[in-house]
Amino acid sequence: MINRINVTSRTSYSFAAFITYNCSLTNPYDLSVFFNETQATYCYINGYYSSTRIISVTCNNIQNNAGRDWTFSVIQLYVYNQIILNATFTITLEPLPLYIYTSIRITFDEDQRTASILIPNCLDISDIKYLVFRCHEYDLSNNTLSNNCTYTCYNLEPGAIYNASLVRLPIRIADKTDDEYDKIFQIETLNEIYKTDLDKVKNLIFVEDSIDKNKTFIYFDRPYGSYHQISISCYALDQYCLYNNIYLMNTTGNCSHCTFISISPMLRGTKYSCQATTMKETFTDRISDEYNFNSSLKPILYDGLNNFNTTYISFYVIPQSDFSSIELKCIADGTQTHWCSNSTVATAVCSTYLYFFGTRGCNYKCYFVTKKYNYINVLSNEYRWTFFPPTPNIFSYDKGSRWILISWTVNEFAYIQSFDLFINQTQILNIDNSTFSYNCTDLLPNSIYELSIRLNSNYQILSDLIFVKTLQEAPPRPTDYEIQTKVVPQDNDDASTAEQYVIEIDRSLFSNDYGIVLRYLIYIRQDQSNIEPYPYVVGTYDEAWQNPSLDYLAQIIDLNSLVNNFSRMQRYDNKFRIIIGNESYCWWINDFSIPCNGKLKPNTIYKIIVGGCTNVNCTYVLSRSFQTKNKPSPSSSTPASWLIPASSSSKAWISVFPILAVLILSIGLIIWKRDGLRRCCIGQQNEIDNINLTTDVLQTIVSTSYVYNFQKMKPKSLIQYINLTDEDKKVINDEFQVGYHFF
Repeated sequence: MINRINVTSRTSYSFAAFITYNCSLTNPYDLSVFFNETQATYCYINGYYSSTRIISVTCNNIQNNAGRDWTFSVIQLYVYNQIILNATFTITLEPLPLYIYTSIRITFDEDQRTASILIPNCLDISDIKYLVFRCHEYDLSNNTLSNNCTYTCYNLEPGAIYNASLVRLPIRIADKTDDEYDKIFQIETLNEIYKTDLDKVKNLIFVEDSIDKNKTFIYFDRPYGSYHQISISCYALDQYCLYNNIYLMNTTGNCSHCTFISISPMLRGTKYSCQATTMKETFTDRISDEYNFNSSLKPILYDGLNNFNTTYISFYVIPQSDFSSIELKCIADGTQTHWCSNSTVATAVCSTYLYFFGTRGCNYKCYFVTKKYNYINVLSNEYRWTFFPPTPNIFSYDKGSRWILISWTVNEFAYIQSFDLFINQTQILNIDNSTFSYNCTDLLPNSIYELSIRLNSNYQILSDLIFVKTLQEAPPRPTDYEIQTKVVPQDNDDASTAEQYVIEIDRSLFSNDYGIVLRYLIYIRQDQSNIEPYPYVVGTYDEAWQNPSLDYLAQIIDLNSLVNNFSRMQRYDNKFRIIIGNESYCWWINDFSIPCNGKLKPNTIYKIIVGGCTNVNCTYVLSRSFQTKNKPSPSSSTPASWLIPASSSSKAWISVFPILAVLILSIGLIIWKRDGLRRCCIGQQNEIDNINLTTDVLQTIVSTSYVYNFQKMKPKSLIQYINLTDEDKKVINDEFQVGYHFF
């Protein structure tokens, strides 16, 4: 019986082992080694010198069994070749080392995504089931080689570096037990670093930017695998007028959304030839196929004015693409075709200079046409050009107090619809386009008017402003209420007597709206049946004294002199005081236009006519009536005349003494009253003197031809008062009479 086999040495082609039997062998040379029922040629069996139970087996030149189990039999033969003893043994030959006996050969497909692997002599290394190929370091599969020693790696990335490995898995040594430490052939790996080529960009598509027409987006199919960046370069082929931006290039990185590259600033209206290059460090650049594209023409850019105050304009345009020529087409507004006409102008070849003649007052819709051979013409945006009408020139031709005649001119040919007249910034009238003058009526006198003419066309043009002042007129008539409250007779005034009368007049009676009121005319009217507010039939003072139906001029009051020299005569409420009838010697005046402020008739009803005059004319108002006072009678003016009747001589002396006592008392009272009256008059006179008015200026208001005089009564004896005669009475009356002494 066989105990076990102990391999002492082995290779991929041979081994040496001891086989131990549990019985003694008489002749070990009678043993033979058989393989596949055939006696092995290169196997030898020898006895072991120290034991009859152990034999030594050595086999060489074992073919095609490296790394595999090799099973053989030890057979002892007797006569006639009969098998007496048969024992079978299995040993495992050592596999061939990978790095010596094979290599890794890699072939890539066109797209660099599939690799075909060939392992030469893989069957000589070991059993195929122990040979595993891994395409890269992340491949943990145990897929074995095919029987023809090939393998295919799928889903590779172009532009990547891989570390492929041929792995010979651990092999169980069949002739060793499980408790032995070296019971297997350890794993062996053969590595191969390889890299795939970069993939190229495919399917370039050119899309113009909808906003920036100088930019083009080039879309493409991203290369598979790994790369650092993609560069696209383009070269212009057919420039005609412009030679900028001939060569363009841009790059993009490797990102999942990087499916396009923008090229700018490109020259529009040009054919470009473009190629894309895939790039990565330490890799050979991969250049795509050539792609051509034509960029369309781009409209002209016009950044000039759209409104013009002239007929002829010239300008430069800015081309935004290559071109051969540029046209300007202007179409007049449809509502103005009678006056405005269409026009087309073109530049010279490769020129950007244009000129245009327009009609003032016309609107045009203009656009530019960019042209180039083999390209579709493009139109620019529409520009609305306004040729403003010229400014009308306005001037005043003539004027009156209530009208202004104006004229205006337009110095250039223009389309005109109509004119508008403005007075004080208010539109008054629309005037047809054939009229160039107008008479402005219904105006106010002495007023400044702001006048202008607006020309209506495609645009409204206002002329320069002119300021015209209408002529003056007589002042506007005050209302009846104003007359009653501003021309006020002063019946209670001390100066209102039987022969003169005081009137207060408010300065605001006549306004200055129609002209500055320069003077007041004061007429006197006796005829109360005459209600006309102006001097009706005018005569001299003397004629009016004799004929009460006549009015006469009493005073002319110069307001300028009144303001400059007599401000103290006016009250704080802007009123002034006039005295009617304070002149004495007017009888020699025979011209009714010369004022005479002669004395009034006592106890007579009067009215005054007040005329406010500008430098053109006067407006008159009629005051309310006033009446002079009664003139004291001569009999009542003699202080003691009523005490002694005419028949006093026939009276008895018995009556003299009571009368004399009353007379003495009356005389004392009269003397006392006279002193007070004198003090009052003297004080009033001093107050008037303090006004410091000159005689010349006051001539028409307060006459200086008179003064108040007081005489002291001469003393008389009592008997003289008792025996008064008519002559004595006259003397006493003269002493008490307050009279006017004319100079």
